[in-house]
Amino acid sequence: MFALVYTSVATAPFDESAMVQLTRLASAKNQRLEITGYLTYEFESATFLQFLEGEKEVVEQLMATIEADSRHRILNVVPILDEERQVAIRRTSAGAARPGLKANMTAAPWPGARRLFPDWTMKLLSKDDFQRFNLEGELVEAMVALRQQSVERATTPIAVIRLSRLLAVHCLASA
Repeated sequence: MFALVYTSVATAPFDESAMVQLTRLASAKNQRLEITGYLTYEFESATFLQFLEGEKEVVEQLMATIEADSRHRILNVVPILDEERQVAIRRTSAGAARPGLKANMTAAPWPGARRLFPDWTMKLLSKDDFQRFNLEGELVEAMVALRQQSVERATTPIAVIRLSRLLAVHCLASA
């Protein structure tokens, strides 16, 4: 299983109805392509963060289409390599998670080739969702880490993996 995360800035701000429409279209396309993941949009800064997972070639082709979309400007695209997943799982499970989180990191998924979000063809997550899951701090950390990362750097910030794993825990708990 291949995964990547990217951040981008909208060339013109999106409103809530535009985000819903974008997500609906992306979800239908992703279902055909067997891609899963989530999308969040920070209205104040007009910044997207999207997580995609699926077959490597298909995800990379979709990412090329996303990069060509004139509605936004890509800031950073970071593949999440399997070795990084395993290191991040060990680090976060050993206590690198922030204190006060309600999720149990030792039970967090993502071993081997499994998907984190098998039922989310493209889940739109709002600021309220992150607040409800008590993950707004992790979202901010992930976005800051991605913004600060140089394009040449090939490793995924631990904050991005931690955020995605915690979202998956909440996703499984609410299923």
